[in-house]
Amino acid sequence: MAGGVGLVLGGFVVVLWLFGKYGPQAMQRLHQEIGAFVLACSFTIYPLLILITVLFVWFVDRRPLSSVGLTKEGWLKDLAIGAGIGIGFVVAMAALYRLAGWLRFEPAPISVGMWLVTTLLLYPLIGFAEELVFRGYLLSTLEEWGGRKVAMAVTAVLFWTLHIGYGTGSPVNELIAIPTYLAVGVTFALCRYSVGNLWLPIGLHTAYNWAAFSLMGSPKEIGFPSFFTTEPTVPHWLVGPPGKVGLIDMGAAFLFLAAIYFALYRPSLRRQVTNR
Repeated sequence: MAGGVGLVLGGFVVVLWLFGKYGPQAMQRLHQEIGAFVLACSFTIYPLLILITVLFVWFVDRRPLSSVGLTKEGWLKDLAIGAGIGIGFVVAMAALYRLAGWLRFEPAPISVGMWLVTTLLLYPLIGFAEELVFRGYLLSTLEEWGGRKVAMAVTAVLFWTLHIGYGTGSPVNELIAIPTYLAVGVTFALCRYSVGNLWLPIGLHTAYNWAAFSLMGSPKEIGFPSFFTTEPTVPHWLVGPPGKVGLIDMGAAFLFLAAIYFALYRPSLRRQVTNR
């Protein structure tokens, strides 16, 4: 419901903006402004999702926000740790792809204003909203119903469905994207369980999106600002262009999942056992 309302409001904002910019030719220019449409919808859908989730926690479940991971203690530290992990992972991927010659990087003209809007507002909004819904409310609710493993599995599947067709990938890329996004969803859930709050996965999610789009380009259909354009020098089923997933990208996601599991999640389980 929130998504539908957001699409309507976002579309209305874009249409008004296009008519103000182009006049009678506004609708003919819509295909050139798909990034504006995505931006407007994001600024309407995600705030609605946040509002509905918070209201549901307060007035339906009658629980505090700390029950879904929005704790007050140590939030800035965990947010910063998550951001550092996310940026470090993307920089490592970009360096590997560049040194191996799998991606060709070319400097790209960038709108500073648009980059600031996405950096300061859009990416934090997306990271906060998606983590609040998936690793906050849904993960906590599903764990009460079916246990931790069921909660991680179901939220990972739901997270993947949100990204179906992202970047208008080919059928091969979309098939490869299934296990990749499932791995990413489980990784975020492990981060949530490792520290006991949402701030680390929020920081990780936000920083990953920011670094990936800013350094490695966004899908041409979306056109978010980036310092570089990238193009694979290998088949797209090995390394996908921006917005698409190849086998090497999938391997990187599973390596990242393993790193989070052994570096953060397993030690947290040992601490829980010790505390008992």
